[in-house]
Amino acid sequence: MPCASKLAFTTRRVIPKLVTSLALLACGPRVEPAPRTAAAPSPPQSAPPDPVSEPEAPAVVEDGALSAHLERERVTGVIALLDGADGRVRCSDRERCARGYLPASTFKIPNTVIALETAVVDDSESALPWDGKPYLVEDWNRDHTLRSAIRVSCVPCYQRIAREIGSERMKDWLARLEYGNQDTSGGIDRFWLEGGLRISPLEQIEFLRRLESGTLPIGARTREIVLDILALDVTDSYVLRGKTGLSRPPEVPSDLGWFVGWVENGSRRVFVATLIDSHPPDVDIVPVRRRVSEHALRATGVLP
Repeated sequence: MPCASKLAFTTRRVIPKLVTSLALLACGPRVEPAPRTAAAPSPPQSAPPDPVSEPEAPAVVEDGALSAHLERERVTGVIALLDGADGRVRCSDRERCARGYLPASTFKIPNTVIALETAVVDDSESALPWDGKPYLVEDWNRDHTLRSAIRVSCVPCYQRIAREIGSERMKDWLARLEYGNQDTSGGIDRFWLEGGLRISPLEQIEFLRRLESGTLPIGARTREIVLDILALDVTDSYVLRGKTGLSRPPEVPSDLGWFVGWVENGSRRVFVATLIDSHPPDVDIVPVRRRVSEHALRATGVLP
């Protein structure tokens, strides 16, 4: 289902799924009861495990103070922040938080999920050999594992993964994951870089929240592997997980820079999605994407 720009999360992923589950249970084939006999009673059966429920959709509020973190780095864009301490999503600009953008290399997160679920790759150490072609990014000109490929954001590695997944399975899984507008037009190995796929900062946070909470329709092993390879900083007091992205879509004159991720600090979770859409020529947004996000996270007290 296409995900148009939204001004707030809704409960559409919670109630319909619950209703569907109940309907499936209620509408199965009728089984007639067996006639009463004198047979010994069956041993007691253990209760089935409780299903993992979707987290409640958070409220979305505008918080212009978040713009100060962008201004500090002399860039423009938008920041969305979900703090588990109060359960609200705060946006520096609510309208822009709901607008869809090319995900660029932040798509490596769902691409990894889909690759693991379809057995295109086995685990974090699966080999991704260099194809021998020279690339502008020197780190791409060598063999990789899944772990190292996501760390250096190896685009050709993930393009090969996408080609192995194939168009039909990719479309199917984007629908299952309810990722962005689910548009794969533009080529199986280009749709997230310059094709039709769009995702908003609000949708980025929702996707990450479902990944972290274990409510995406994926296996526990897949989730554990993805969380592991997304770890950027692991300390005694917190863990920061995340992914950057960089693209120049045809509809804008400058680069778009993403950072999406979250901090785990004890039982507290704070999610962030930062998009930079304009910057002066003398500002390199490659390091700024994460730095702006950390400014916002630090202001919540979740980072030291």
